[in-house]
Amino acid sequence: MNNKSEIASVCASRFQWTEGLGIANSSDLFGKIGFRDNELLVKSPKTGVVKRFTLDPVEAENKEFWDGEFTVLRDENKDLAIKIWNY
Repeated sequence: MNNKSEIASVCASRFQWTEGLGIANSSDLFGKIGFRDNELLVKSPKTGVVKRFTLDPVEAENKEFWDGEFTVLRDENKDLAIKIWNY
């Protein structure tokens, strides 16, 4: 991402999905260590639908174990979540 207003986007197939939770490593998605953004666009390879996943600041604050090792982003309806590990 070159521009701060630009939102990163990835294909949903790059996550390992289990019961509405997709998990991936930052380096596998972006070729760099340490995903620090608060939102990500994820496109379904089956339907072509793009969903915006965002950080819930209240959830992040309540989860004291969120120390930068990973980031959890949720879709608008909180039905789906993605966890991006920073290693």
